[in-house]
Amino acid sequence: MTAEIKIISDYREFRALSSEWNRLLEQCPSPGVWQRHEWYDCWWQAFGANAQMFVVTLTNEGRSEAILPLMIVPMRIKGVRQRTLRFIENGITPRSSFLNPENSATNLAILWEEVFKHSSRWDLAVLANFEQGNTGYDEWLSLLRERNTRFVELPERISPYLNLTVGWEAVLGGFGRNLRRNLNRAKTRLSKEASFELVECVSSGDVRAALQHCYDISKVSWKGQQGADMGGSEQRTQFYDLITEAAIANGWINIWLLKIGERYAAFEYAFESNGYVLPIAADYDPEFRQSSPGTVLRSLVLERLCQRGMSTYDFAGTIYDYKLFWTKKLRPHSQFWIFHSGLKSRLLYQLKSRVFPALERMKAKKAPQEEAEANGDE
Repeated sequence: MTAEIKIISDYREFRALSSEWNRLLEQCPSPGVWQRHEWYDCWWQAFGANAQMFVVTLTNEGRSEAILPLMIVPMRIKGVRQRTLRFIENGITPRSSFLNPENSATNLAILWEEVFKHSSRWDLAVLANFEQGNTGYDEWLSLLRERNTRFVELPERISPYLNLTVGWEAVLGGFGRNLRRNLNRAKTRLSKEASFELVECVSSGDVRAALQHCYDISKVSWKGQQGADMGGSEQRTQFYDLITEAAIANGWINIWLLKIGERYAAFEYAFESNGYVLPIAADYDPEFRQSSPGTVLRSLVLERLCQRGMSTYDFAGTIYDYKLFWTKKLRPHSQFWIFHSGLKSRLLYQLKSRVFPALERMKAKKAPQEEAEANGDE
């Protein structure tokens, strides 16, 4: 039997890939929960209504050798409507990549040749949150250059992370001075005002009950005020409900709660697998703001994780000042805009690579001049 390339657009056919998908993932250098078939399945059920599945598979003698987890989404960019090829992801997904064990350049080239053969179905590809320096990054850049593909690489997320293998004392010593001082003050204040404890939820019943506490806390948090809380939309609620059940079944889930007196003041919703810890949601009740409940909770969690011998704590998401109080270790990511030879795609390439940057430069140059004129400067 020879190698077979296939584009899967049918959800039932995608569901049937589950065991082969996960077998393939286990051969990849750094398999993450967010790369497992269960994650993609839950994501698709929650967020995939307006997208067309475009999963490209390479099999040999009935066994999967590589997979591109893609979809086609209608989008408008600067008013121009196009069909955009993207990873199956959104802001909840920490990072994206291909499933390509041993980073086979040959397999990657075969798959992308198939993608370009079907360029009549898409106008451009926007591949977000591709980690720079990961074990497939160089192969991906080489492929784009060797086939003379029109592309633009842009900087995207910079995600902080912590190395936990050094032990709690070293982790604590790496915190910023202000963070250590605030932690001590917050714990002292809490000790005087009320009892507080770290509650860990891992059993199925505890996790399901804790998930409701997460929804409740997130709703009253600052994110809730902006409609960005865990349960702030039907799609997000569905995703967290589904992925929680999948995580319970696979033993990934860990929900941490900070209990102050008789109330839950903060939570951290995280996955743990092979020593890797990924918190994908965390919030606190603003009523307890003066006690810094989110900061206290995270420090207690990190201490427990170090004691347990976990290796990495991935803050994921983008860089914020508050994250840099915890760590200076960073993972930069790129966004790739990829174009084919079609007329519309060539036009979009000219806009993205030349016109839009020129307009941004003009805007940046004009801003100081307008400010000077507004201030009456010569």
